Amino acid sequence: MLRKAIAASFVVCAVAMSQPIVIKTTTILDGTGRVLKNQEIVVEGGRITRVSDARSKPTYDLSGLTVMPGWIDTHVHLAWHFNKANRAEDGGLESKESPQQAAL
Repeated sequence: MLRKAIAASFVVCAVAMSQPIVIKTTTILDGTGRVLKNQEIVVEGGRITRVSDARSKPTYDLSGLTVMPGWIDTHVHLAWHFNKANRAEDGGLESKESPQQAAL
């Protein structure tokens, strides 16, 4: 029974991935400095395929919100890394590395 449920969930996911997702937005910050108004973002196969004037029936209506499509992570810790001993370093006050070593 569990195997059938798992197989069914894979089929549902595959069908969902084949359908385009339309996200209606009020404001888009596109990462190049442009601000786009009243647009839709179309996602097909897990990738953004189009950004255009909002005309389609949205899968998700994010009207009134600001969207930043395609940005992977806007919150990063640039100093975090693994040191030569494969230990986590956070670049904090207790770090044993110099800034020059951490940059390597």
